Amino acid sequence: MIATSHPTVSNLATFHDAELYKVVMDRKLKTLALAFELADGNKEEFSFEGVLTYKIDNIFYQNVVSRLYLTSARMIEEGELDRILSWTFSRVAEPATKDSDYFQKAKSDILAGKLILFYLDPSVGAQASVIAENILIS
Repeated sequence: MIATSHPTVSNLATFHDAELYKVVMDRKLKTLALAFELADGNKEEFSFEGVLTYKIDNIFYQNVVSRLYLTSARMIEEGELDRILSWTFSRVAEPATKDSDYFQKAKSDILAGKLILFYLDPSVGAQASVIAENILIS
């Protein structure tokens, strides 16, 4: 059996130079999984449950992580949170407005700890954001 836990700041630090190599989603179950190979060769997977929305952009043959952010680890300042949410909710080149009800409700729920925001800042390739009720790492 694979051990699972909630990610911590120290967990996330090990993902510098990791490579995203698999994405699995299920719209009906509202789940998403992102699998990474760490720089040391170990493999880790983030599993998201109760996914509200996600966005993954610029997936290439190689997708290298610069850093990961997670609101449940208190890693994102409010201005950065607004920038990430605008990008996450944008469906076109223009970012979503911070004044929309949907944006404000998601931001409020994230700040209250009802939802978690996960953000992958890339070195190369995929940029990703996930808003979900729960996140586990295994």
